[in-house]
Amino acid sequence: MKKMFGLGTVLMIVGIAGVSAQATDSATLSLQGIVPEMTEITVTAESIASDLDMFVSQTDLPVGTLAFFSNDPDGYEVIVESDNNFVLKNAAATKANTVAYTIKFAGSGNFTNGLKIAEGDGTPSKETRSLLVSYTGNELLAAGAFNDVLTFTITAN
Repeated sequence: MKKMFGLGTVLMIVGIAGVSAQATDSATLSLQGIVPEMTEITVTAESIASDLDMFVSQTDLPVGTLAFFSNDPDGYEVIVESDNNFVLKNAAATKANTVAYTIKFAGSGNFTNGLKIAEGDGTPSKETRSLLVSYTGNELLAAGAFNDVLTFTITAN
């Protein structure tokens, strides 16, 4: 009887071990990556941008590069604003002394204040475009620096 009890205990232990060692037919692993929404913009000035010859007229002179990126699924827009409404002003001159200018991308129309100069439809994109300036030179300008500041802003929709 002792032998039967011992053998029964061994069979019961083997039976329990066999049940717990059974494998399932499949297993899953879930992977996920996260991409944050981003909008970026940079302007790189050419050296000529801070050394324009105001005596000599210029047409489509490359003065910088505008680079912008967006992966916003709703798209984006880029606008431009000029502090002086696209006029180079001589702050040191006692009388009004200005030079009007235009700026644009190659193949586009001239920019105006608040103009949407680029937009995206939600497809991630990275663009780089040349900025071209034009103005009429004038030898009768007062000495001094003629300035304007352009601000380019990218906004997600």
